[in-house]
Amino acid sequence: HCDLTPWEEPDIDEQTNRVRLSYSWNFERGDFNKKPGVHEESPLLDPNLKDTAHAARINKWNTETLEFKLIKDDTTAHKLAQYYLKNITKQLKRTSITTEVGIGDLDAGEVVKVTSPRFGWSEKEFVVTSIKRNQEQTTIEVKEYSASVYVFTDPGTGAETSGSQYSPYNIPAKPTMSSLAIVNEKMTDGTIQTRVDVVFVKPTTNVQLVALYFKPVGDPDTSFRPLDFTVDATRISALWKGVEAGNYNFRLVSISSAGIYSDIAIESGDKHYYGQPGAESFKTMTGDVVAPGTPTVADMNPIIGGVSFYITVSGGIPDDFSHFKVYRKIGIAAEELLDENWPSQLFSDTDRGSGYAARTYAAIAVDTSGNESAMSAWSASSVPLQVKNGDIEAESVTTEKLTAQQIIAKDFRSACNVGNGVVSGVMLTCAGFQAWNGSCRTVNISNTGNVEISGTIYACAGCFTGTIYACAGCFTGCLYSCVGNIGGWCVTNGCIHSASCGIILTATGIMQTGNFVTGNSGWKIDCIGNAEFNNVCARGSIRTAVFIKDEISVVGGHTMIRPAVTLDCFAGTYSAGTCTTIYSDSLSQFAVNDIVRVKDGLNDSWGRVTCIGCSQAYPTLDYMFVIMCSGTCGWTPTKGQAVVNYGCCCGCGGICMNGQAPYIDLYTHAGSPWAGTTSRVRIGNLNGWGTLGVTYGIAVGCPTGQYMTYDTVSGILNLKGAIIIGSSGIANFSDAGALATVNNLDGVPNGVYSAKTYLGSSLINNYSISNNLYGWPTCSGLVTVAKDGVNIRAHAISTNQCVQVIADNYTEIDPSHTYKFSMSLKKDIAGGTHYIGLYVYDCNCTLLNVWPLSTADGSCGTANNNFYFVAGVASAATWVDYEMYIMPSYIAAKDVPRGLNSQSHAKVPANAKYLKLRYLNWSNAAVTRVMHVYSPSLVNVDTSNQNAIYRGLSTTGALISRVVPACTAAPSGAGLYLGSDYMGYYDGGAWKTFMNNTGCFYLGGTSGGLQWNGSALTVCGTVCATSGCFTGSITSCLGTIGGWTIGSNYLHNITAGAGSIYLCSAGYTIFVGACTAAAILGYTNLGRMYYNGAYLNAVGFSVGLCGPSLPVAIGVATLGTVALPSGTTVAATCPFFYVGSGSTAYMQYYDGVLNVKGVICATSGTFTGAVCATSGTFTGTVCASAGTFTGTVCTAALTATCGTIGGWSITPTYMCGTGVYLYPAYGVYTTHAGSHAMHGKMYDCNT
Repeated sequence: HCDLTPWEEPDIDEQTNRVRLSYSWNFERGDFNKKPGVHEESPLLDPNLKDTAHAARINKWNTETLEFKLIKDDTTAHKLAQYYLKNITKQLKRTSITTEVGIGDLDAGEVVKVTSPRFGWSEKEFVVTSIKRNQEQTTIEVKEYSASVYVFTDPGTGAETSGSQYSPYNIPAKPTMSSLAIVNEKMTDGTIQTRVDVVFVKPTTNVQLVALYFKPVGDPDTSFRPLDFTVDATRISALWKGVEAGNYNFRLVSISSAGIYSDIAIESGDKHYYGQPGAESFKTMTGDVVAPGTPTVADMNPIIGGVSFYITVSGGIPDDFSHFKVYRKIGIAAEELLDENWPSQLFSDTDRGSGYAARTYAAIAVDTSGNESAMSAWSASSVPLQVKNGDIEAESVTTEKLTAQQIIAKDFRSACNVGNGVVSGVMLTCAGFQAWNGSCRTVNISNTGNVEISGTIYACAGCFTGTIYACAGCFTGCLYSCVGNIGGWCVTNGCIHSASCGIILTATGIMQTGNFVTGNSGWKIDCIGNAEFNNVCARGSIRTAVFIKDEISVVGGHTMIRPAVTLDCFAGTYSAGTCTTIYSDSLSQFAVNDIVRVKDGLNDSWGRVTCIGCSQAYPTLDYMFVIMCSGTCGWTPTKGQAVVNYGCCCGCGGICMNGQAPYIDLYTHAGSPWAGTTSRVRIGNLNGWGTLGVTYGIAVGCPTGQYMTYDTVSGILNLKGAIIIGSSGIANFSDAGALATVNNLDGVPNGVYSAKTYLGSSLINNYSISNNLYGWPTCSGLVTVAKDGVNIRAHAISTNQCVQVIADNYTEIDPSHTYKFSMSLKKDIAGGTHYIGLYVYDCNCTLLNVWPLSTADGSCGTANNNFYFVAGVASAATWVDYEMYIMPSYIAAKDVPRGLNSQSHAKVPANAKYLKLRYLNWSNAAVTRVMHVYSPSLVNVDTSNQNAIYRGLSTTGALISRVVPACTAAPSGAGLYLGSDYMGYYDGGAWKTFMNNTGCFYLGGTSGGLQWNGSALTVCGTVCATSGCFTGSITSCLGTIGGWTIGSNYLHNITAGAGSIYLCSAGYTIFVGACTAAAILGYTNLGRMYYNGAYLNAVGFSVGLCGPSLPVAIGVATLGTVALPSGTTVAATCPFFYVGSGSTAYMQYYDGVLNVKGVICATSGTFTGAVCATSGTFTGTVCASAGTFTGTVCTAALTATCGTIGGWSITPTYMCGTGVYLYPAYGVYTTHAGSHAMHGKMYDCNT
């Protein structure tokens, strides 16, 4: 039971029931790649981004725009959008519940069920947003809960309107993890350094860094934290920096140059995780498991009421040492833990309550990872010092019995005097106490309270308790305390420190905290006066000659103003091209691509920011990834150093003030501030700004470009650039008391708009440089297009008709000068034409005629007032560069330059004063074409430099007919010589090229690489004819052409072991085949063909060209008899052919007979004439309509069903003639004529 306050909802106008979703920002186009249509909720038409029921309930649509610039995938964007809308429309109601029943186990974020008949709720679910508890009651603030908020309905995916597929703002591909190994290395101090080595494959595009992430096994993916980053393409080696031991998953993430991360989640086909390609696996991290060395308790020193001792560690105190655990045993009692967190090696046991029994001690060393050493051996026993009861007794005084009377009165004032200034001893008088060393008084304690000690005070044991006041006076000599405490202060030789080492005072004049680390923690003041603190608050003034901000300092009165933060933590080591991580409490003044600088007394490093975010490892800090660009390598900045932001890579700046020069600079840098900065504005001493010397004034702009300066010495305002007067004119500027206009300017006629000088001596506005269209019509404006592989700014003129662009302003010219007009032009679509021209005016702005000058010969055409350099030229979709000239009226034809792609140059009359340039996008025939014009420039040039310098020419430009050399003798030195009958180049020892009046020449030296002696051309080297042909006859006694050897009677190209050809006129020999390199005939090699003038041989494999075996031979034995391999000798002059292998298998024809030794297979056809088969077998069908078999016929394989040979009929079972049958199985039978019955038996096989 509880009290339920009335529920409430937000105002109706704040109840969003429809969202319009845009995502995947295109940083190049400045727009979203995915955005909804005019009346749509998302680019995928997601119906779940509007709540129709809610809109009907409130009778209103409330639309909100959601823009997710860094989300690119459809699913994530729509998940967030659906959740955002449902979280509003499904969870509107809020109420408060008060109960007197204590609810001990309820916490914020849990879901409760509320039943209220008053509101019609039956176990309605609410989520707890806050709880307030007191002794009497509990108040719970709740918000309506609906599980449907977390239900996502996938709308599918859609196409993305993307920019460049290589954009750095695209989500990069995931890397592939090839291997992961854990390496434990033992350091010199005995500690263990654990390193995670990963080998991976980096995606080839859009990946700047690869990061290694880790999380404990079983934790969600949101627990992944970065371990290290690298720009390396194959490997990352990360230190396991103090993370606790356990089982961990590891994954890799790609990072683009714009700081866009690949997804860390594992999807089908991913290989960026440890264990791929199967299930994700883990590595067990042991961390630091090496304990410190075993301690030793030594130097036992009894003190009043206790014992002090010193603890050492075997192998020395490790770098990761944390504290000691100190144990004690008194007498036979059990051991006890005396101190479980003692930070130093010196320990004093001053527990007087433990008595004065002998005791021993032991210790355990503990490191920062919690590793404990073995317990030390128990120390030697030691007994605390004490003052015994019987130390002072009346009986111990040897002179007489002491009484209270004597001690208090006379005797103590006189009888105790031993030392008297002569004899060493002590003297006690009413004036005080003195100690004498002979005649030297070493101690004097007067009754006035003054104490003088001329020797040394030693405190061998015990401690000061209470307060010591020194009202006046001083200590002289040395004060020693071997061991002990003074009011909680430990006194050692040359050092006093607090028991916890919070404050340390040394005899060398240093005061510091025990935790002091330069640039990191604590504070320190040394004897020189150097001090280091964290924060200093001064209620008065701070005066200093040098001001230092952490480790980046500006000295000598030189101050730089830039954003900076203090380094809290640094991960990695500065080295070229590597990525490090900088942690600080706030990085709000830093952005991606900013240049940062970290510096100390010895090191100075620059880097570029690639990513900024909130640290998961250090929740209170921000982090940024920095890739080193320049500076010192191999060092690690420490906490407390300054990190200075120099601005982004694309150019940023700051303020620099020099109090000694003095001046103030507003500077920029071009992305490499370590290489220098550029002063844009200077106020003060201008020395060093451009070419200016020591003078005071102001300078604005670029010393090598456009600028304005004023100095107090000359009083001159110097302007290099343009003065642009707005449409309102010049105010408060008078000429003879009246408001001046441009018509009042001297030398400028009325009606002229302006006269202007532009950068680079151009007389017109080169808008590709100035990036503005002042003085030109706007048309389609300035656009960025590509020319020769780079982006440039060009004037765009888009039309499907005809457009003429005329400069707005008159440009003044001198008619006696020559001007060069240059520009570049292209159209986005080939077609149409273009024109480039000008209008020329006199001093009254009257249009004048202009003469066209031929670019070929300088001839002059007919004057007209509609002049074009280029007229009606067909436009292409490629860039065309132009150079055109405007020349004075007296120009000679020979001095007219050629120009570049110009049809004509312009010759202006002597009264020309102004001109307007123009260009036309023409004849487009209803096809929209954009003409781009780049870098128009008009400059004054020297006419005499337009053509080459004339030497040896007549007044008409013709070559003088005869050149008389200065000397006719043979040249003696290297040079190019022109003689009366020769010319050539002499290198000091020989002619390299030569030509004389007899027609002889040679190139390449006197022996001639190429030489003509009047009758023969000699070539020493290779003749390469890429085209053309030789005509006439070529005679060569011998030589080589392209591998062909020419002899007196032969031509051959022989390649050992490969194809060769040999032609010889002797014996009409032709050889084609494979050979080695000596004589052609008689070789045994691979296949070849040979013709010896009488017959042709074709050789198969491994047989010679002559001898008993000729695989193929055909011809006439005109050279004498020929012995064939078959054994047949061919008579002289007889034709023949032979094909076969020796005398065992062949076919040959000679002397009218065709001999076949082997198998004749006749599948069809007819034999005519005589067939002589000396041996062999017929297969198939043999039909011989006539002729005679001679020799032996073997019919073992005869398969013909019938046939006739010479009057005999042959069947498969018998052969018969007239009246006779021959049966191989039965014998020979005879019959009567005309009958097939067998009447007689000539021979019976059986009998």
